[in-house]
Amino acid sequence: MEDERQLLAAKSFRHWGWFSPDQHWDHSLYAACNSESDCPAKLLCYHAVNQLLCGKVDEGISSLLNLVDQLSNSSDEDVLKALVCKLLSIRLQGKDNEMASHFLRLTYS
Repeated sequence: MEDERQLLAAKSFRHWGWFSPDQHWDHSLYAACNSESDCPAKLLCYHAVNQLLCGKVDEGISSLLNLVDQLSNSSDEDVLKALVCKLLSIRLQGKDNEMASHFLRLTYS
């Protein structure tokens, strides 16, 4: 089951890496998830980035804020976590400077 979840998360990456405005999220990626807690954090994170790229900025930022702590410090999620923290620090700058600074610190820790 864990291998299947990892493959699911890896498959979802293509929706972020090769995104074009006319490309839509493949909801079949969630077929193996009975609930949001069953889905790998990476998959949910990629979906949040997809929301940002589709112009759903508030939903994407909200999702990333909820997900950033779920990303592990394993080598395969380390870079993703740093990218999410950097993105959040930029997005929150001027709105919530304390949180922006917190995520900036996490980016480099």
